[in-house]
Amino acid sequence: MRGRILGIDYGSSRVGFAVSDPMHIIATPLNTVKNSSLEDLFDYIDKLKNEYGINSIVVGLPLNMKGEETKQTKSVKEFSTYLEQRSWKVILEDERLTTVIAKKEIIKQNKSPGKNKSLIDKTAAALILQSYLNKTNSYKM
Repeated sequence: MRGRILGIDYGSSRVGFAVSDPMHIIATPLNTVKNSSLEDLFDYIDKLKNEYGINSIVVGLPLNMKGEETKQTKSVKEFSTYLEQRSWKVILEDERLTTVIAKKEIIKQNKSPGKNKSLIDKTAAALILQSYLNKTNSYKM
């Protein structure tokens, strides 16, 4: 059976995580951690690798609505490069509107987006990963 895929919504304050099922069909939100240091993030990712059998990582790539890079794009690309230097297979996935959609989903659950930022981040990570899974699975049909 294939290894799972980890989805990451990388932010300067918090990082949201999601994981695929073994068949790469469904993304599930996992957790949100404070972005205190790269080493702490790498330790956490290594823990997830061992726990879930992760073999690749999909990182959300922030672009503006015109598809152009932003200030945050550079930060995400640097983070992705560090992951690759640690021998991870990294895929960048357009994350436009994922946070907006995540906030709407939180509101549908009658929760306050302002009080549930961690929930938004891990939901956004799941949306990023699900977008990638949907694309790759459509090629297999």
